[in-house]
Amino acid sequence: MKKLILLFAAILISCQLMSQMSRLRTKEFSTWVKTEYVANVSYKSDNAVYDSYEPEIDYHLQIKYDHPQSNGISMDQSDIAWKVLIIAITSNIMEGIGDGLYDEGKDKNTYNLNKIKLGKLLQAGSLGMKFLYIPIARKSSTHWLYFPAIEIGVRMVTFDPAYNTARGLPMNKIGSTSYWDDALS
Repeated sequence: MKKLILLFAAILISCQLMSQMSRLRTKEFSTWVKTEYVANVSYKSDNAVYDSYEPEIDYHLQIKYDHPQSNGISMDQSDIAWKVLIIAITSNIMEGIGDGLYDEGKDKNTYNLNKIKLGKLLQAGSLGMKFLYIPIARKSSTHWLYFPAIEIGVRMVTFDPAYNTARGLPMNKIGSTSYWDDALS
């Protein structure tokens, strides 16, 4: 089916090119390309095309942070840190518990569809909570790197204990399946 669609597309494009060439009354495609007007191209007397385009590259990249413009909704800047911290902690604990329940439900010996469903629901809720960063970041005068830095730090502290608790393991257990586990052990 894919080959048929590609063949049809190739035939359609060829027919369109041929109809354009017949309107231009040219005999070959290369002539049509040379006579077509293109910006930043100069034409010489021998009908050859010379490209005179020179890119404008500014190697002095200036990074300027503009504070968000007021859209009529004001937010107390002192509350932003608490809001970000609450979202990070809640979403990472939900993610840890969701992963733990999902893995526990997928276990060969104790396959449990309800744990799998609840685990996926918590994982989705965790992802949804991360979207709450957007309105806070838009109204904040804090640099944007603050948000991922807090998220990473909170995840390092809260994910493993939440995962281990959901699986029924000791809270300080360190696994052996990831680079993070290797770094901790």
